[in-house]
Amino acid sequence: MKFRFLITIVTVFFTKVLFAQTDLAKFKEKETQLRPLAEKIIFANTFETRLEANTDFVKNLVKTLELSNSFQYPFDSLQTISIENAPDNKFRIFTWELQKDDNYFRQYGAIQMN
Repeated sequence: MKFRFLITIVTVFFTKVLFAQTDLAKFKEKETQLRPLAEKIIFANTFETRLEANTDFVKNLVKTLELSNSFQYPFDSLQTISIENAPDNKFRIFTWELQKDDNYFRQYGAIQMN
């Protein structure tokens, strides 16, 4: 009886570890897709290119944040995006800006609930 219980616990543990590794790979891939868009929003030469990158970034970010366990992923390679966690970890805020010209900036953001 104890042996069966032990086998069950070990199986559940390894299943969780396997899913966690799958999630990590999935989020790394998503982050790899988001990073060039985030950089284009800041560094592209034309407003049209920055705007197009921003539109694509918003769509992809929202889809990524809707995935389960995404709150635990840090997205730390998105260097041009500010990510701030609430002190109680109940939510986090992603913010960035889109520059139209020297005098016009538009702020964007997303709130992710834990």
